Amino acid sequence: ALGSALELPKVQPIVSWLLLLVCAACAVTWLKISTLQGPDAALDFMAGLWLDPQLLGEESGAQLLHAFTCLWLAPGPLELAVTLYALSTVAPKAESVMGYLPFLFLFVSSGLAGSLTQLWVDANTP
Repeated sequence: ALGSALELPKVQPIVSWLLLLVCAACAVTWLKISTLQGPDAALDFMAGLWLDPQLLGEESGAQLLHAFTCLWLAPGPLELAVTLYALSTVAPKAESVMGYLPFLFLFVSSGLAGSLTQLWVDANTP
């Protein structure tokens, strides 16, 4: 009927919790490696995950891969705290309303858009 409430699909949030787990696991692993084995080993870990653009070289494929993989590791404690907070509070609510695939598409596409914008800004900054 006209004026009735819109029925949105309701799903149990799974993807957002998995993303939270991956981000937290990457951060804890990096911190553990950095503490126990030193900063060089931590850089090797980041290079293995294609997370550090300086370690990848200037190849466009490597830069695009970095644009995707940097979604999983925050560069600092403040960024990690904001990411984990958002993935634990906002993301489950958004996923439960949007559904699994639209939420995952939004997460990845917005992360890629931000990363590619940063690559463009870096390339065009003297």
